[in-house]
Amino acid sequence: MNFNQNPKIEQDKNNAAKALIALLVMSIVEFAFYDANRLWLTNVTRFLEDVGAILLVVAIGLFISAVYFLKRDEK
Repeated sequence: MNFNQNPKIEQDKNNAAKALIALLVMSIVEFAFYDANRLWLTNVTRFLEDVGAILLVVAIGLFISAVYFLKRDEK
């Protein structure tokens, strides 16, 4: 049995993972419906900008959650 595991921390990690998945899904849905006219790749530059923006939002979310968990685990 691993005594270093804290159920509260594990639950928070699970909640953070669910929030990041929800953020990714919302970004994809926004991309699919709001930018539906761009899905035909008529303008590749704008398409790549949208994909880059989605990836940037996901990366920022991952970075913030990683910093949060690292700072909290130090306590």
